[in-house]
Amino acid sequence: MLFTSIEITYRGKTKQISNVVIDTGALHSLLTQDCVDEIGIRISGEDEIVTSYGIGGKETFFCKESGQSRGRRILH
Repeated sequence: MLFTSIEITYRGKTKQISNVVIDTGALHSLLTQDCVDEIGIRISGEDEIVTSYGIGGKETFFCKESGQSRGRRILH
């Protein structure tokens, strides 16, 4: 598995999220609302709503441009 830390900046607020698992074969990577709520990332009327289907079932989520993100890879 590929673990990484990511840093997301949204409207001038930055948050570091550690121990994120990246599925390199997946089309999307998702973050829970709890992870990004404190920097103000919330659904709004301009956001694209996407439904993704895979082995684990169906997920519905919204897409938002964060403006800036950085990651560091850690292999486990």
